[in-house]
Amino acid sequence: MVNSGKILVVDDDPAICELLDISLTSWGFEVTIANNSFQALELLNAGQFNVTILDLMLPGPNGIEILEHIHERQIKTEVVMLTAYASLSTTIDALRLGAYDYITKPFQINEIRSTVTRALEKQRLETKLAAIYDLSREMALLLNVEQVAQTVLDTIEQVFDFKTCGLALIDEQQNDIYCLAVRGIGQETVPRIPLNGEKGIVAAAVRSRELIYVPDTRDDPRYVETQTTTRSELVVPLNVRGRVIGVLNAESATVDGFSQNDVRLLSILAAQTAVAIENARLHEQAQREITERQRAEEEIRRRRDHYRAVINSLHDQVVIIDRDYRISDVNDVFLRHNGRTREDVISKHCYQVLYQRDQQYGGGEHLCPVQQVWETGQPIRFTQTRYDQEGNARWLDVTASPLRDSAGRVTHVIEAYRDATAERQLEERLSGVHALGRELVLSREDRQIAQVTVDAAVFLLQSQLCGLWLTDEEERVMTPQAYAGRTESMNLYPLPLDDEESIVAAVARSGEPHYASTDAGQGNRSVLCVPLEVKGKVIGVLSTENDRPDGFDETDQRLFSTLADYSALALENARLYEAEREQRQLVEQSQAQLVQSEKLAATGRMAASLAHEINNPLQAIHNSLQLLLNFQLEPDEQHEYLKMTNDEVGRLIGIGTRILGFARRPRKDVRPTDLNAVIEKTLALAEKYFQHSHISLHRELSPNLPRVLAAHSELEQVFLNLALNAAESMPEGGTIRISSHSTENGQLAITFSDTGHGISPEHLEHIFEPFFSTKDDGTGLGLSVSYDVIKRHGGEITVQSVLGEGTTFTVLLPVMQE
Repeated sequence: MVNSGKILVVDDDPAICELLDISLTSWGFEVTIANNSFQALELLNAGQFNVTILDLMLPGPNGIEILEHIHERQIKTEVVMLTAYASLSTTIDALRLGAYDYITKPFQINEIRSTVTRALEKQRLETKLAAIYDLSREMALLLNVEQVAQTVLDTIEQVFDFKTCGLALIDEQQNDIYCLAVRGIGQETVPRIPLNGEKGIVAAAVRSRELIYVPDTRDDPRYVETQTTTRSELVVPLNVRGRVIGVLNAESATVDGFSQNDVRLLSILAAQTAVAIENARLHEQAQREITERQRAEEEIRRRRDHYRAVINSLHDQVVIIDRDYRISDVNDVFLRHNGRTREDVISKHCYQVLYQRDQQYGGGEHLCPVQQVWETGQPIRFTQTRYDQEGNARWLDVTASPLRDSAGRVTHVIEAYRDATAERQLEERLSGVHALGRELVLSREDRQIAQVTVDAAVFLLQSQLCGLWLTDEEERVMTPQAYAGRTESMNLYPLPLDDEESIVAAVARSGEPHYASTDAGQGNRSVLCVPLEVKGKVIGVLSTENDRPDGFDETDQRLFSTLADYSALALENARLYEAEREQRQLVEQSQAQLVQSEKLAATGRMAASLAHEINNPLQAIHNSLQLLLNFQLEPDEQHEYLKMTNDEVGRLIGIGTRILGFARRPRKDVRPTDLNAVIEKTLALAEKYFQHSHISLHRELSPNLPRVLAAHSELEQVFLNLALNAAESMPEGGTIRISSHSTENGQLAITFSDTGHGISPEHLEHIFEPFFSTKDDGTGLGLSVSYDVIKRHGGEITVQSVLGEGTTFTVLLPVMQE
C-alpha cells in the first residue's frame, strides 16, 4: 500500500534529519526539513503538514513552545515529539498540548514509520469523522429523499474513496428492494432484489437487520453480480426505530478491501442517513399533507365563494336554517328586500326574523315548514300571502328543501322565497289575452283583427293610444290598419319602411321590440313598439304610447308582446285562409275543366256510333219527305208518313238532348242520387256504340238501393269512362257485366267487368296515375280524373285484372245518412 502524506521534520541534528528524510521518502511520504525553530514556525504557519516530527530540545523556542504555538493557532497537524531527554513532566505537557506520541532517542527507524503511519490514520479518521459530522448537519437541512441519497453517496465517494457504492430502499408493496442512487456503475444495471429470495447480500442484510461484510464475494453464493471486478462488499442496513427502511452498501475490487474504520464509519453514516431519509419522508409526507390541506382549504374557499356567488346570483330570497332553527346564512337579495344586514339576521331564530314571532309554529293549520322538512327529509312547496307597508298583498312561492352532507344526513334547510305577485297579476291579465287570442285566430278579416287588437291593447295597458301597421314589402311602406285611443296625435298615413326617424319603421326593419321614454315637449311619454312576426318574418308592427314616464313595466311588455303574437298569428291565418280559398277555387276550376275535357273526349270516342244513330232517323225523315213531295198519296198515307217524320224528329231531339246533357259543364250541386238511374242513363248514351262494337251488356242492378249524396254529372262521367274502357279492351267484341249492390259496411258497390285482354301487373300499379296510358292515342287522364271524382265523393275505386281473362273495376260510395 503506498503511503501518502506531508511530513515536517524539525531537528537541529543534520544526521537525524538526513536519516528521516531518506527513510520517510522511501516509504512514499513527502518530507520537508527544518533545522531550527524559526524555520519550523515559518513553515507551520505557511504550509499544511499531516505529521510534524518535532525535536524537544531546540535552540531558541524549544519543542514545547512550538507545540504551544501549534495548539494556540489550531494548526492541523499530528505532532510526534522526538528527544533524548524525556521526562514525565515534559511528556505530560506535550500530550496536554495535543502531541500524538513521544519517541526517545536513539530510536528504531521502523518505530518512526509505525508511529507516523498511525498518526496519519488517526488524522484521516478524524477527517472522515468531521466529514460525516458535516454531512449530518447538511442532511438535517435536506427535505428530499433523492437529495439525501445523492449527498450521502457524494460524501462516500469523496471521503471514503469507495469507487462503487449505492443506497437502496425497501418497496413494501412489491416486497423487494430497489436502487435509489448509485456511484461507479449505471443505475439501470442494478436489479430489484426480492426480499424473500436466496439471492442478494442486501436482501440478507434487510432480513437480518445487521451489517454484513463479505471479504470475498466469490465465496458467497448470495452475491448478485453487478460488475465483474467486485471482490468484497460491505452492506449496512438503514434502521429507524427498529425498522429497516433500506441499505447502504459499498463494493471494492480488492479482496478484504474494507478496514475496521471503514466498517465503523459506514455504520455511523448509515445511522445518520436512515434518520435523514426518515426525516425527509416525514417532511415530504407533511408537505403532501400541507398541500392537500391547502388544496382542501382552497377547495372549501372556492366552493364557499362559488356557493356564495350562486345564491347571490339568484333572484329569489334565500335563507339557510340549522337544526336549532337559527339562520346560518342568507343571500344579498334577502338582505336588500328586507332592509337588513347580515349582523341583523345571522344566528337569529328564523321565526323571529321571518315572522316576528317569539316561538315557532306549533301545529294545526300552521305547521312549521322547516320542521316538516326535518321530520320527512323531503322538500315542500307552498304559497304565502304577505302584505307590504302600504297594505298591498304580495304572493310568495316558498320552497323548503333539505341540505345534506356527504353521508346523506340533513344538516340544514334551505328556504327560497320567490315574489310571484307580478306573475299572479300577469296570469290574470294573460288569461284575458289568451281568450282574446283564441277569438282573433278564428277571425278571417285583416282590419277586424287589427281593430280588436288595438282596442284590447288600450284596455289592458291603460295606454293613451295604440296603432297597428302592416308591412308592404313590394311598396316598401308600412300601411296603417287600425287605431284606438287618442288618435289625433298619430300619423294616419303610410310610413316609408326606410324612414330613419320613425320608431315603427325601425322596429319593422330590425325585428326587435323597442321601449323608451322620450320628451314630447309636453312632458314625458313612454313608447312601446313590438314587431308582428310569423316564422321569422316581420309582417307588421304594433305600437302603443303612454303619457306617464316609465309607463310600461315588464308585465305590460310581456302582455303587449303576447297580444302582438296572437295578432300576428291571426293575420297570417287570415292571409292563409284567403290564399287557400283562392287556391281551392283554382283547383276546382282545374278539376271541372279536366272532367269537361274527359266528357268531350268520351263523346269523341262515341262519335261514329252517335253519327250512325243520328243518320238512321234522318234517313227515315228524308224518305218520308221524298214520298210526300214526289207522289200523290192518299190522306191516310200522308198522315202516316208525317207521323213517322214527327217520331223520328222526336228521336233526334232525344239523341241531341242526351249528348248535350252529357257534354255540358257539370254543375256543382250535390244531391241525393239514384245510382241505378245514373247507370242506365250512361248506358243509354253509349248503347249504339256497344252495338257497333259487338258488345253485349249484362245488368245485375239491385233494386231499391239507398241513395248516395253525389254530383250526378260527375258520376255519369266516371261510369261512361269505365264502360268505354271495358269496350275498347275487347276489339273483337265481348261482354260487359254491370252490377250494383249494398255492402256490409254501409257502402254501395258498382262493378264493371269485361272479358277483354286484361292489364299486366306492371301496368296495374300505375293505372290511376295522371298521363299513364297503355293506348297509343290515350291521354292518360280518364282513370286519373275518375279516381279524383270518387275520392271527392268519399269513396274509392279499385281494379282487379287477369291477363287474357278480363278486368273488373269496383266503385265504392258511402250511403247517404238520413
